[in-house]
Amino acid sequence: MPKMLAELGLQRRLEHLLGQPEGALLYGLHEGSTANPSGRRPVVVEGPLDVLAVAARAHVTGDAEMLAVAACGTAFTITHARRVADVAFKHQAPVVVALDGDAAGRTAAVAAGEQLRYAGLDVRVAVLPNGTDPADYLTRQNSTLDVFRDTHALPLLTIRVQRAVAAQGDRMQWIEGRLAAARAIAGYLATYPVSYAAAQIGWIGNVLDLEAATFTFEVAAAYRQPCAPPNGARPAALINPLDSDHAEPGRRTYEREVIT
Repeated sequence: MPKMLAELGLQRRLEHLLGQPEGALLYGLHEGSTANPSGRRPVVVEGPLDVLAVAARAHVTGDAEMLAVAACGTAFTITHARRVADVAFKHQAPVVVALDGDAAGRTAAVAAGEQLRYAGLDVRVAVLPNGTDPADYLTRQNSTLDVFRDTHALPLLTIRVQRAVAAQGDRMQWIEGRLAAARAIAGYLATYPVSYAAAQIGWIGNVLDLEAATFTFEVAAAYRQPCAPPNGARPAALINPLDSDHAEPGRRTYEREVIT
């Protein structure tokens, strides 16, 4: 509660000083870019105190590329996502979302991640210990900034796969449960470009204990369904050049391909 009240007061003060509505202000973006011109890998955290905690540790450890930012408001908006995208696109960098390590925080992290993905970014979600937020975590003696790096965070697709499998529970023992999970995953995977989706068939099929041909059939069926991105957004794909599962680096406008 003290942290929440402190952040709320800081947010309101910043909005008053800068004259920006809460749906547009990103705490740490201007300050971090000015104080640290090398900051090029955005890390989206919960609030200003988390920004300060990550920035302070990065200063001590010399992690100049890490740029922590936080939405000053009640939700992470598409306007926030576009401002983060400006930094990420400039440096061809993925974005890590690191919110609270509880059920609500993980749900909010995925929601923010989807906003960023529809802005065209390669998004990862940090896995924080249960019940902690970035500022709390960094007070621990054995804490490191590795948890906020894209190489340690989970892609959105991996989280969706985990959720689909967990939703089936014991039904994963039988083909009906595995197919239900496959259809849920295929529906989500079909919001990505075909070239990216094709590269994911093998590992997802292994997770589901399904033949690649079976999962390919489900993905193809999902691509035949109408696709309507939220809020009329037209997502783009920023490919992480360090990830061998992606085709090539660069930004490209995405209109979902349809398999006929």
